[in-house]
Amino acid sequence: MTDAPMSKDDGQEVFFLRYHDCSSKRLMYIPRMGSLRLVDREESERLSRNPEQAPASVAESAYPAAVTGALKEPVTGIALTDACTLGCRYCYTAGPRPHRPPMAQGALRGIMHALIDEKLERGGFPLLRIAFFGGGEPTCDPEQFRQAATLIHEEAYRRGLAVSLSMTTNGCFTGLADFIRDNFAQVTLSIDGPEPLHDLHRPYPDGTGSFALVLDNARRLYESDLNVTFRATVSTATLAIWKEFVDFFAAEFPGCSLMVEPVAGFGRAKGGFSSPSEQAFEKEMYEAFVYSRGKIDLFTPATRNPARPSGHFCGASSGRSRIIASDCSIRAYPYPDTEGLFGLHYMEKTGAALKMPSPQTGNDPSKSMRSVSCRDCFCKYSCAGGCPAIRWSGAGILACNLTRNITENKLAEMYDEAHFGATPQTPQGNW
Repeated sequence: MTDAPMSKDDGQEVFFLRYHDCSSKRLMYIPRMGSLRLVDREESERLSRNPEQAPASVAESAYPAAVTGALKEPVTGIALTDACTLGCRYCYTAGPRPHRPPMAQGALRGIMHALIDEKLERGGFPLLRIAFFGGGEPTCDPEQFRQAATLIHEEAYRRGLAVSLSMTTNGCFTGLADFIRDNFAQVTLSIDGPEPLHDLHRPYPDGTGSFALVLDNARRLYESDLNVTFRATVSTATLAIWKEFVDFFAAEFPGCSLMVEPVAGFGRAKGGFSSPSEQAFEKEMYEAFVYSRGKIDLFTPATRNPARPSGHFCGASSGRSRIIASDCSIRAYPYPDTEGLFGLHYMEKTGAALKMPSPQTGNDPSKSMRSVSCRDCFCKYSCAGGCPAIRWSGAGILACNLTRNITENKLAEMYDEAHFGATPQTPQGNW
């Protein structure tokens, strides 16, 4: 697929990738410079021998090398509750949900004060990035949900900061769509495909289907001006109907962003609930990716934005992302049994106030968790070695081949859009 990276004299890695199915051209990719440049194959071979000669002019760049101040801000996840309205058959909890009490308004206010103090001390872009994520379903108690979102905006505004508020939801709520549209910048909503498939995966605790309500809310949010990403968990049942799966999203939500992830062997799925093999997931989802071009934007978490070098997969191994549970414990990953690896301790109490611990107090397994195969992989700047909890536990699949194929296609499309204003629909694959 790609040669081993060459290093420029300034330490920048240079990769030469395929450019669609054109055998006479290669795409020169310098991730940390934000540079994509089309070169003849002969030139790529010459530059491979002399990488210090590799150019990276701004005119040839397909995206800016620097990440904006807003995107550099860490994301703090707040788990309002551990309760959930659904009984998903692959939930990462093994049995009944934990019974920690929901986060009290006073605790949330203390968290906001601590986050604002931390931000004002750090300086930089005047923005807090907060997500309702990492526990149960944030809309379980509609009144608590409304009060929490309102409080977050009010506390930040009172001290001169803007808030980018996002959430991950199962879509099982009533009477909240307009409130979400008005108070949130981004929503990730879980819907697993056509009704029989969705209800197989994501029933209510009594076994009845949740599809009708979820679809109605998904339509309401999609038709608003809100930034909505749909998330689907893929089982063997999904792979059996992958074309119908794509057609469903293309018909209901044309042009939508759809993130797909395989069932991981945590919690209720630990016994092997319809978990696809890595080979089957990679093969069928790549076919789905090819089929989806021009209809929807299908991607995996590791291929969401190859133009944004991250240095970490999800924040769990970098300390930049944190999840605060209702008891004020802090960790960097929601899966159970990972506290020892990804825990960031409890918020510190200073008198009656709460204080955020430094992100550096958490563990940093990023280097040790990466496979040797990551060393020469051009995806490492956006994928960063894959999900650290899955790599650590071995309970899921990383789908590296799928990541490379989708990323290579997306980089070629980015080059085309920047230089030709159009994207040829000729995806490539290497199996």
